[in-house]
Amino acid sequence: FFQAADGIRDKLVTGVQTCALPISLAALPVDECADAIPEELRKQARGLMIILELCRHPLDRAQQERVEEYAFALGGDGPGLTIVRNLVNGGTQVAAADYLRHFDEEFAPTAQAPAGDVRAVAPILDEGDLVGLEERVRAQAPGTLGAEFLAFCETNGFPVATPETEHATTLVPHDMCHVVSGYAATPEGEIALGAMKLAVSDDEYHWFEFLGNLAIHEACIFNALGYAQAEPTLARPGAIEMMVAAMNRGRATARDFSRADFLGMLDWQLDDVREEFGVAPR
Repeated sequence: FFQAADGIRDKLVTGVQTCALPISLAALPVDECADAIPEELRKQARGLMIILELCRHPLDRAQQERVEEYAFALGGDGPGLTIVRNLVNGGTQVAAADYLRHFDEEFAPTAQAPAGDVRAVAPILDEGDLVGLEERVRAQAPGTLGAEFLAFCETNGFPVATPETEHATTLVPHDMCHVVSGYAATPEGEIALGAMKLAVSDDEYHWFEFLGNLAIHEACIFNALGYAQAEPTLARPGAIEMMVAAMNRGRATARDFSRADFLGMLDWQLDDVREEFGVAPR
């Protein structure tokens, strides 16, 4: 995380140089946090604490309380802390259900943002947009976004979505992002894609989406709702390096491709789509 978030790292930890781990640092007292961390970086600092907490196994109450102390000192609560509390106090099923509730209440297209708060909604299509999608992608020339999307579906054994496909209106934009980014539909690839999108556009939706990536593939709290993931991902060889590289790719990307008009770009060459948004090569 600190290798990827240079600006946050430089301001949070004065005098720390990039070097081989382990690094020993004295804890910053809670009452000094607000003075030490600039206002514009406090949201990111809270988010990093919650993300890192979800990467710890097992979670315990002392850890939860420690993160809460610092988060409140930096001026915020929020869904991330609530989910972690529920994970400790109520177990995986409660935490997973709470994540889905927050998503529906805060980020669906019909959700109402709090007064004065700018929140990006999830990139969701209308069901009518999916009518005849398979025929459209099969008609595209090799190397186009449509042809590469079809190949992605076939490689992973996914049917091309129809209006009747469950969650299709959110899954199609998500899978298009896999194609544009070049990350596979694996646990490592899902985490990397979420990390890249967060670094491209540090908005509330991408933060919450990345929290979901880690909840599914690292903390494994969604296995209570039918997901098969039962072992954490980031301990796998190369997974951390892949995630950090994805964050750095996101920082080098010019514009947020996750909200592109993918269905209007099916006949574009994939390389041209990537060039349009300044997506850095892997």
